[in-house]
Amino acid sequence: MTKTYGSRVFRQLSVATILVMLLFGCGGGGGNGSGGGDTSGGSAVDGESLANATISVSGSPLVGEPLTLSIDEDSNLEGVQWRVLSAPANASINLQVALDGLSAALTPEVVGDYSFGVSSSRGDSAAINIRVEQAFAFDVNKLEDYDGSHVDEFLGVILNQAWVYSDTLTEDALTALVDTYSRLRVMGYDPLWGLLVEYDNEEPLALAELEQLAASSGVDGVEPRVHEGKNVPRDDLLPNDGDAFNDGGDNWHLEKINMPEAWEYSTGSTDFMVGISDSGYQKNHEDLTGRWGVVLTSHEKDHGTESAGSIGAIANNNKGISGINWLNPLAAGLNGAYGLRAVLDAVRDGKKVKLINSSWSIPGYMSKNFNPENAAHQEFMLKKASKATRIYRRAFLRKFKDRLFIWSAGNGIGNGASNTGFYGVDSKYHSGAIHLNNSGSLSRLDNVLLVAALSADNRLYYYSNYGSTVEIASPSSYKSTKTDNGYKTYGGTSAAAPVVTGVASLIYALYPAFTPAQVKSFLVDSATEFVSERYVRPNDLADTERLSRSIPILNAESSLKAAQQYIDNLVSTELLLAKPFSDQFSVSFAAKDDDFTIEKIEWKLEHSADAANWSESDSGSEGGSVISGPLNTNAAYNRVNANITLHNSAKSARAVAKQIVDIPFATISFQVLAQQAPKSGVTVKVDRLDAADIKDQGSTDSEGFLTAYVQTGVYEFTFSLSGYQEQTKVIELDELENNTVVINLLADGQDEPQQLGSCLITRDDVDMFNTRFPINIADKDGNGIYEDRIDCYYYESGQLQFQIAYADGVRDGVSTYYTKSGELSACGVYARGEYVSDCTLQ
Repeated sequence: MTKTYGSRVFRQLSVATILVMLLFGCGGGGGNGSGGGDTSGGSAVDGESLANATISVSGSPLVGEPLTLSIDEDSNLEGVQWRVLSAPANASINLQVALDGLSAALTPEVVGDYSFGVSSSRGDSAAINIRVEQAFAFDVNKLEDYDGSHVDEFLGVILNQAWVYSDTLTEDALTALVDTYSRLRVMGYDPLWGLLVEYDNEEPLALAELEQLAASSGVDGVEPRVHEGKNVPRDDLLPNDGDAFNDGGDNWHLEKINMPEAWEYSTGSTDFMVGISDSGYQKNHEDLTGRWGVVLTSHEKDHGTESAGSIGAIANNNKGISGINWLNPLAAGLNGAYGLRAVLDAVRDGKKVKLINSSWSIPGYMSKNFNPENAAHQEFMLKKASKATRIYRRAFLRKFKDRLFIWSAGNGIGNGASNTGFYGVDSKYHSGAIHLNNSGSLSRLDNVLLVAALSADNRLYYYSNYGSTVEIASPSSYKSTKTDNGYKTYGGTSAAAPVVTGVASLIYALYPAFTPAQVKSFLVDSATEFVSERYVRPNDLADTERLSRSIPILNAESSLKAAQQYIDNLVSTELLLAKPFSDQFSVSFAAKDDDFTIEKIEWKLEHSADAANWSESDSGSEGGSVISGPLNTNAAYNRVNANITLHNSAKSARAVAKQIVDIPFATISFQVLAQQAPKSGVTVKVDRLDAADIKDQGSTDSEGFLTAYVQTGVYEFTFSLSGYQEQTKVIELDELENNTVVINLLADGQDEPQQLGSCLITRDDVDMFNTRFPINIADKDGNGIYEDRIDCYYYESGQLQFQIAYADGVRDGVSTYYTKSGELSACGVYARGEYVSDCTLQ
């Protein structure tokens, strides 16, 4: 007797799409006349907000399958109402609402998109959108290698059905093409998998037509349909074989990957959801309540609860454990093709799933009889794994190429409980086959990452799969959440994968528009350690073997650092001391990538005496791309510490680049003299000649002083005062050294002296000031230099320290001079401010 299985057994292979959206303030508008209308339950008393409620969808969104929409029983919502907002034109919907209003049941009978509204007495509301697909029947006798076990526990190829897919041809075009073949029959269409065709697999002409169809223009592939029973053993649980796992502390796995240091970069965001495909979840666990975005199953299982806790358990609540991601909502659903697809299509408040954790084996558990040294076993297992992973590989290459899939590498033979003497194996015989192309060669997907299980001593656990398809290793066997508000040790490669997922989600939190390939690169390429050995069997620490290929070990700190550095490098900076006489700095920031614009800059000006301990001098927030402010000129070091918000409008994503811009500066201190005395009110203009158009103007103080704060470069200074001749001085700074310059103004009509004498005063071998002395001095050849009278002043820190004066300028006479210390320690000859020679006192 031929048995035909329809929607009941197909639910795990379902091609259905679930789209769940919570749209606050939508008002819960009326239906489209397709049936149902308003249905309400509960009292009209204000309760909690729908923002705090978890929305669940149970059942399969398939034609003829019962479906229940529900809100958490402990949400304390009041006055709940459900509405049919929209449905296919020919659909008739009958919502069966529970007495408390917290759930509504229906059985859709038409393929298409459905939208249901729910609101509460608070006035807030939500909209739940569901894509209902057709369930395609199949003949159980056409299951390849079917062993007669319960079909819900079996995974295998349906020999007489295949998916025909195309990236360019529409459903109608594909249908028209298939209709030209007499031995191929169209069963239906799915937007992801393609057109389903059925044929007689024992008729050579039908198989020939299928090959001709595969070679047709516009057809990108023909793949056999795979049945995945809903109860196929998948969860990569820790083997229950008496093996002891002593982790040395609840948080050892977080310490191992430098998670506390990684949290300095990010603890998450609310911009997107983190997906989890697993076996079930305790939604109201004390360490998970409020962390859910959507939950697409009513199943409660330890395994899924453990994965969720590892990724997103509530932090800083003095309970249980701390998840890796503290902020992003979780989107959770079942494992298998149906559950995975449902999570990927989930949306809440416009937030989508960027990445998804799959702690389960695509082909199911590997047979305990598998012998990895037996060629026939190898061929059989590779064939099985390749067939089981084909639809996933195609989906990840096509519709979901913008998502990152993090997968447990698998626990080897019999889920780590081998009876063949072999435990962990090459992952290509397991989930790793997703990285193999149709010819069986390695062809890595940029958006899939397989994770091996790492022990505390940097070896793989005995059960962990390995090989070229495994790209990273992370810790396993640590404390996580379980059902009944409990906690337990979570192990296996199942536990290793969500550690990587949690870290990856923090990378996305830095910039949600990172590509999966970029995030994968940050995780893998930033590794600072590698695992090169594995344990071969349980309870035998001496039995190890070297891996043929070392595997990078997850380092959360270096992964987040690499991602942040990528963002930081998107910004260029330019420092200018734009107003030298007013201590003003300016820093301009520019996005190097045309896809980005600078939206905001938050900055602090910091100062330090030793470039190690910094204090804040000033701060601000700017809407443009330039910041400016006054330097702290009393400090040896200044810097700007800025966070620059970059906006990619095309991808509706933002990132924050961090820049620390040092502000090195030198001083040029001018003293302007005229007629042997300091001159105040002298106008000094500066123009930088070699770079940006920096111009500024200042005036000397009562002692004739004015200081400029400058960078290296070539500057032209112009000095002017009414009644005196204008002077210009060009100063070129090759390095940042403080300079003191004396400028002597000549009165209008005054001839410039042929020579001017000057001495260089030093104290403790440190040049203090260049100043002109009224003394008879001789050049290096002993020739005297004569001038009638010059009064000379020495200033320190703006205060007059001493004066040297001559009673006369007789060349042969004896000069008298006075200093604070009673002696002059050095002397030099200057003409117009330029050094001429050493000098001697006469």
